[in-house]
Amino acid sequence: MDYRYLKQRLMRTFQQLVIFDLREVKEVEVCAVRDTATIYDLTTASSSLQKVYYMGSYNYKPLIVILEKNDLTDPYQDYLTTIYNLYGAIVKHQTKMVSFQEMEDQVENLSESDRILHWIWFRDKDTYLPDKIMSRAKSWIELNPDFTFYLWTNLIDPIELDDFLSTLHESNRDYFTSGRIIVKYHDEMLSCLDDFCQKYRFQTQVQLDHDAEAILHHLFDFRKPVTEATTTTTTTSTHTTVTTTIQTVSQNNYKINRIFRVDLWRVIVVNLFGGIYCDFNDTICFYPMKYLLTMYPNTYFVGTDYDIEHPIFRNNYFIYSSLEHPEFTELSLRCINKGIKEYTRLTEPSYINIYYDLCIDFIRILNQQMPIIRDDISIVPIFLQLDRLKLILEQDKFKDIPRIIMIAADILGYFEKEYAPFKSLSQKILSELEQLDINCLKISRIKRKNHRRYRYVNTELVLPINYDQILLDRMITGFEFHDYFLMKYAIHMTIGDLILSTNISYIDEIKNLIPYSRSNRLSTISMLTHVYDGTSYGLTKNYETFDQFANDLRREFL
Repeated sequence: MDYRYLKQRLMRTFQQLVIFDLREVKEVEVCAVRDTATIYDLTTASSSLQKVYYMGSYNYKPLIVILEKNDLTDPYQDYLTTIYNLYGAIVKHQTKMVSFQEMEDQVENLSESDRILHWIWFRDKDTYLPDKIMSRAKSWIELNPDFTFYLWTNLIDPIELDDFLSTLHESNRDYFTSGRIIVKYHDEMLSCLDDFCQKYRFQTQVQLDHDAEAILHHLFDFRKPVTEATTTTTTTSTHTTVTTTIQTVSQNNYKINRIFRVDLWRVIVVNLFGGIYCDFNDTICFYPMKYLLTMYPNTYFVGTDYDIEHPIFRNNYFIYSSLEHPEFTELSLRCINKGIKEYTRLTEPSYINIYYDLCIDFIRILNQQMPIIRDDISIVPIFLQLDRLKLILEQDKFKDIPRIIMIAADILGYFEKEYAPFKSLSQKILSELEQLDINCLKISRIKRKNHRRYRYVNTELVLPINYDQILLDRMITGFEFHDYFLMKYAIHMTIGDLILSTNISYIDEIKNLIPYSRSNRLSTISMLTHVYDGTSYGLTKNYETFDQFANDLRREFL
């Protein structure tokens, strides 16, 4: 795979993914729109014969960039110079053309820490690194040959690493065995965490909270499983049965912990070592980073899905900071303190019980209204009557009604293990949500979507729903339910709520954004792309095997 021109191939093959394309045009085409266009002229030559014109539509307005012709004989160097100057004009508003030799000279000013790229991958039990992820990671390695690549993991030792890599194609495994990718094991993570806490415990501006430090060590010090035995006795008129259940669980090692680990660890390592962080599993490099970094000396940046005029689309899948940059350090500490505070709040049993109590209130009202409930009557409006729903909305300003109801439906589905009717109830709620206008529901209004597109699904619901309150109370007290609830919470709340507490790019508005970094927003000046497959958070499991001979770039990468 030639990663140098991958972006152009993607833009040609999948034009529906292209949001901004600058094409080389003739001067006469420029003259037709010159009066209404935004123009960046980076030339000093007076003759039009020495100029190259690029035109496109940027934010629905004509945009023209004028560059000088160069005498480079290497087509790739010519390409690098062109992209550098187009990017510099549009994003950095530079006014002078930069030659390839000047680009190379500026690269000499990069420090060793600038040339570090960090990846993170926390292995789940019985999972293996797939070739598909390596096909994306190789784009970074091939286009940045003078960078050092660290993969931070929860692996214990090289033996576990060999097992993790056991399904890889030999060519991909060589990146690890040769040391091209340097694997950082769990004990090295803990050592770095100690260094970070010690370094920033007594910051003058923003300090690392004492509680945050304790929870950080808990999150990254993966506890050994604990085996518990539970004995229950059942007595009838004829005999007594004693049942002993042996269960091995990881103490408080919730699946949701992974979200906090991956979001907070990227902030920690960039602070300690400087350099770039990018998502290991779903980012693809289009352009050598050494040239991009020369435009951002002694500062920091993050990627954004859209252009720099829409900062709301920024994200933390791509981060850079020069070593120990004070503003980035302050942002990082604020992010960690806020993230840990949110983690503590979410994992408190009292918080989880609020959603459980919401479900109990819902069932109680449902049973009271049983005479008027039919299969063709919606039961979702019952939630809008509940004071506990209003309480949740008052406490969490970023929550919305549809997602709260989805979590409630998932909780009801959990109880089907003891009471089968709960499954039908959960399915009916989710089915109704699919047919309702979500935007109306957010403001407590009920409106159905177009009936031609969404037909009613008949779910058999038998009322009243009888249950043992004591048994349900017992079911929600264990690790299993808490883990289930928190993961469902993460699935529904990662976008818009949870991410605001763990994602450094949302702690404050960041000035420097790397635009068009999302896979469905390809552009001429895209430096990378992010495909959002969710595996780094553990929310999805689409570990497809990479076909070495596949020609479909969308299937390979997007």
